[in-house]
Amino acid sequence: MIVRRVLYAVCVLASALVLIALAAGVRVGMPIAPEDRLELPGSGFRVVRGAGAPDEDALQISGVGHDRSAVQAMSLLPVEAADYPILRYRFERFPDVLELSLLFRRADEPDEVHVITLPRPTGGEGSFTLSDLADWHGSIVEIGFAQFPTPQLVPASQRFEPFRLRGAQLWSPSVEGALSALRSDWFAQRPWGLFAVSSVDREAGPNAPRRPSLLLVVSATIVLSGLWGLIWFGRRWRRIGTLLAGATVVGWLVLDANWLWQLSGRLATTEAVYGGKGWPVRSRLVVDGNLLEASDRVKRALLPQDAATRVLVDAPSVYEALRLTYYLQPMNTALYGPIRAAGDRDFAAGAILVLYGRDDVNFHAPTRELFIGRLRFEARSLLDAGALQVFRVDGKGGR
Repeated sequence: MIVRRVLYAVCVLASALVLIALAAGVRVGMPIAPEDRLELPGSGFRVVRGAGAPDEDALQISGVGHDRSAVQAMSLLPVEAADYPILRYRFERFPDVLELSLLFRRADEPDEVHVITLPRPTGGEGSFTLSDLADWHGSIVEIGFAQFPTPQLVPASQRFEPFRLRGAQLWSPSVEGALSALRSDWFAQRPWGLFAVSSVDREAGPNAPRRPSLLLVVSATIVLSGLWGLIWFGRRWRRIGTLLAGATVVGWLVLDANWLWQLSGRLATTEAVYGGKGWPVRSRLVVDGNLLEASDRVKRALLPQDAATRVLVDAPSVYEALRLTYYLQPMNTALYGPIRAAGDRDFAAGAILVLYGRDDVNFHAPTRELFIGRLRFEARSLLDAGALQVFRVDGKGGR
């Protein structure tokens, strides 16, 4: 029985290792270590956007551009993409509030810049499997990195923290490189996303191909542990049930530990933005501060305001319209678009129209005629502040 238990444990462990190797893309005959490594020292990168200077063998990034992003690039002698499927990159003091992207150009499309989101350099280092990218082929003539505030999380007022680009390497195929990239894919800390906070799996980015998830590998290992139990212990259902329960507990602990690790990174981002600030300051730290300021101007222009008066909000994007509607609370707000589409010709009679960033708005003050697209209203202008326009509709709409 002891021999069977040992063989069972060996088979389960071997199954887990095989699944990890398959998830990493390890192939039969692949060398353990890369046979070729192309060194790209940090000091060899030039600053394309932002501010920085070489510092020994690294590049010190000391500022960002007008759009709050930084870009560094290095020209290459033509490098065959197929020879280097693994990217390794190193940073020092990489801020928790920044996202990281890879940029590269190919010789056949020198004017086209290909961009892909990279895992954050956990512990200063990260790896990525470039061969997963459809655009990583042919001859590569330039490579670079871009950093920018995490979208929808970091406000424009967030202070920039300098960091260092130590360098990067392009590796030839190897088991070490494949496993390193899988480790970054599974365990690199990622920012908050639009998914359940209790999720044990990681969400896929919009433009980032991902390896099979840790959840899938753990689940497959649990299933195989049950099959190995049938092989080595026969139909001893009680024992097999115990083995499956134990494997499930261990697998869940692995997933939960990874979830807690991811949560710690997300909380670090939150702490970097809001830590040490009182509520009045925190409440104003929003990504779309321009919409918050627009809502403040609308509120000042409409006070005092009857709570029953409808306030119809519109903007070029649904996101902007929804956020502006939220910031205007507790007014009696609604979206202009869906109400207009309902078919009621008098939908805006007596309402306040808050229009942000629309370029098809024309108002003739002498005749008090307001044209929005093909619709005409009798209205009065309450606020005209460039992109922000507010009107009170007095008459019925028409075409």
